[in-house]
Amino acid sequence: MTKKNTLYITIIAMLTPYSVFSGDIPNSFRDLWGEQDEFYEVKLYGQTLGIHRIKTTPTHIKFYSPESILDKINVKKEKEKKLSVLFTNSFSRNGNMSCQGNATIQYNCNYIKTKSVDVIVDDVDNVVNLFIGNEFLDSEAHNDEYHQLSRNVKKAFIQSQTINVSDSGKYKSLSISGNSALGITDTSYAVLNWWMNYNKFNGYSNNERTINSLYFRHDLDKRYYYQFGRMDRTDLSQSISGNFNFNLLPLPDIDGIRTGTTQSYIKNTDKFIASPVTVMLTNFSRVEAFRNNQLLGVWYLDSGVNELDTARLPYGSYDLKLKIFENTQLVREEIIPFNKGRSSIGDMQWDVFIQGGNIINDKDRYIEKQNNHKSSVNAGLRLPITKNISVQQGASVIDNKNYYEGSLKWNSGILSGSLNSEFSFLWGDNAKGNYQSISYTDGFSLSFYHNDKRVDNCGRNYNAGWSGCYESYSASLSIPLLGWTSTLGYSDTYSESVYKNHILSEYGFYNQNIYKGRTQRWQLTSSTSLKWMDYNFMPAIGIYNSEQRQLTDKGGYISVTLTRASRENSLNAGYSYNYSRGKYSSNELFVDGYMTSTNNGDYHEVRMRFNKNRHNAEGRLSGRINNRFGDLNGSFSMNKNRNTNSSNHSLTGGYNSSFALTSDGFYWGGSASGLTKLAGGIIKVKSNDTKKNLVKVTGALYGDYSLGSNDNAFIPVPALTPASLIIEDNNYGDKNISVLAPTNNDMFILPGNVYPVEIETKVSVSYIGRGFDKNGTPLSGAHVLNEPHVILDEDGGFSFEYTGNEKTLFLLKGRTIYTCQLGKNKVHKGIVFVGDVICDVNSTSSLPDEFVKNPRVQDLLAKNDKG
Repeated sequence: MTKKNTLYITIIAMLTPYSVFSGDIPNSFRDLWGEQDEFYEVKLYGQTLGIHRIKTTPTHIKFYSPESILDKINVKKEKEKKLSVLFTNSFSRNGNMSCQGNATIQYNCNYIKTKSVDVIVDDVDNVVNLFIGNEFLDSEAHNDEYHQLSRNVKKAFIQSQTINVSDSGKYKSLSISGNSALGITDTSYAVLNWWMNYNKFNGYSNNERTINSLYFRHDLDKRYYYQFGRMDRTDLSQSISGNFNFNLLPLPDIDGIRTGTTQSYIKNTDKFIASPVTVMLTNFSRVEAFRNNQLLGVWYLDSGVNELDTARLPYGSYDLKLKIFENTQLVREEIIPFNKGRSSIGDMQWDVFIQGGNIINDKDRYIEKQNNHKSSVNAGLRLPITKNISVQQGASVIDNKNYYEGSLKWNSGILSGSLNSEFSFLWGDNAKGNYQSISYTDGFSLSFYHNDKRVDNCGRNYNAGWSGCYESYSASLSIPLLGWTSTLGYSDTYSESVYKNHILSEYGFYNQNIYKGRTQRWQLTSSTSLKWMDYNFMPAIGIYNSEQRQLTDKGGYISVTLTRASRENSLNAGYSYNYSRGKYSSNELFVDGYMTSTNNGDYHEVRMRFNKNRHNAEGRLSGRINNRFGDLNGSFSMNKNRNTNSSNHSLTGGYNSSFALTSDGFYWGGSASGLTKLAGGIIKVKSNDTKKNLVKVTGALYGDYSLGSNDNAFIPVPALTPASLIIEDNNYGDKNISVLAPTNNDMFILPGNVYPVEIETKVSVSYIGRGFDKNGTPLSGAHVLNEPHVILDEDGGFSFEYTGNEKTLFLLKGRTIYTCQLGKNKVHKGIVFVGDVICDVNSTSSLPDEFVKNPRVQDLLAKNDKG
């Protein structure tokens, strides 16, 4: 039944007593009045339960398959049988209580207070709003403190894979990593995290393969957990294991067991916090970030005080090695202690963990090479002191050596700004350290960071997880003034160590002495932006000072950039002058531009840059493709030295994608970059048409998915985080598309689980016209056999949506069958105006087989034969 007819009959039913209709229903309306099959989205207190088949009349509805709905509801076990009986009843439509498509009104519509079962049918949105008395529902389903796991899920093996490659001629690096999750029970799952690295420099190679995590985990009562297997410290810095962010405490990777509290199910606002990664650059540069030898990402940055986008870096506490290239040549390396974790209102509750096991010695990070395995026991506790202050304690016993870290977090509003601070101290056998991080924003931005960790005599301490002595200060101040933004950055790093961590230096850049020295840098930059028509004019000026060992470099630079940008493309041109006392003065011209396009969920980007100075000329071409098959990016740059007439090249690339393997098939997915715990939705599309791009799915990490007939896809979403996939039709002008699927698919699921969404689409054309016999008499009251529940009106007019390819209209009036040729009329926005059509008298033999075998047509023919 069309929405229009359903709504019309429903309104009549609400305004007129049932007895009036039951006495004398006009023959032409009896077909509409009878019980019909419809498909509606069913919602329980606003939460979708999927699309279900419903038996409808103008006054009542009945669920065709009650058990399929009950399976998706948290029902008290002792009430299941009673509720099942109630679901077999017919329910009043209560259409007068419907919001009729306007669900923003909360209490005046779409709500019934009931002790049993009631419904409100919204014919505008094709939704059956379901209401069940509290006595039937599990009280846990109404718990506002915790998220509830979605019920309509399937177990799966899910994996995301990332490939990063860098080639600078003599130096080559390839990194491949993967995250996997396997659903096991309703409250347990397994996790695997691995990576492989290949590095080569001047014929020397270094290969590494590591399994960081491989463990089984079980959650208890949404508050506690235990897990066993191989584990690193990544989970501890996330809500899944209590948000423990230790800055100094040694926490080795172990083969063992861990138990504690979790914040995964708490309804809170979750965000990541990370120590700042400040890079001071005097020229346009490429910055590569490494953890151990694993390439984590590549950034292309302009001169100035830059903050790396830490959203791209993995969670945990580790040393971040930055390699900085100018004109494809490595100019320096920096090592920055880095910490990234989660912050939420869950930090204002107590949390605890304890773990123990054998230390993993695959990289000689904690213990010397030996045959016996050394053990480690670690524990942590966080306690809230006030609403804004919490303390965190941690202890480690590693090979009978003891270490303790105490920290305090204070996040508060001061004056009209926001203050975030953290203070940590470490005491232990042959090791000590302290850490401070303070940031304040109030129209300006001020930050301070200090990290100091030492072992006795700056020697070796395998148990502490580091060797030597290291101290680093960094501070930055950014102030907007008179339309200009000025940033002052300062860093001071001291390190001393008696040995090298790695035999192979990736670039052969440092010798032994580099591990004892001091580097100081400060830089002041100021910039503004002036707009004129479609152009932006951006001048910038900066001065800097750098001291490293006996090398000192002082200088300044000035640059101007002219930009013309739109939503999908940009063109920049600029000039910069750099003065250096330690090197030489130079000026540089550059042209930079990019173009982007988005078509049916596919994102494409092309970027080009060319810069030239007195000594070098460099060109760079980069591109990116991001769609439901993954995120692929790459860049190629070529540099030519005009003094030596030599050239160098650089190639970088990256790819991230995902897939899910379930009991009913294999599904490829798009980028899952940044997800450490994997879950997702599986979308299947069925249609009566072969068209592509029938539906649009929003809510994915990278953007929209566009799917066509018989397409299927895996859409990765973060596990144990509220997510929603929104299904919409992708209407294209020549036909109508109706989508039979829940519009909003909200989910909260464990790692290794998928939420199936089956979409049925019907592509149709609306025919509008009038039917006459050869004498010019309107065929009023005739039934349309092509589509159910369509009857010609008094002047022979008809209007109906047709999903078939048949160009002949078949009518039944009385005992006579008519055939009407619809012709080849133009389709305009899914509508065909056929005008007045003359219909020929025909026999039953003229009906197509699909009509003859149709029970509805057979029933109409039988009724008219009796009449």
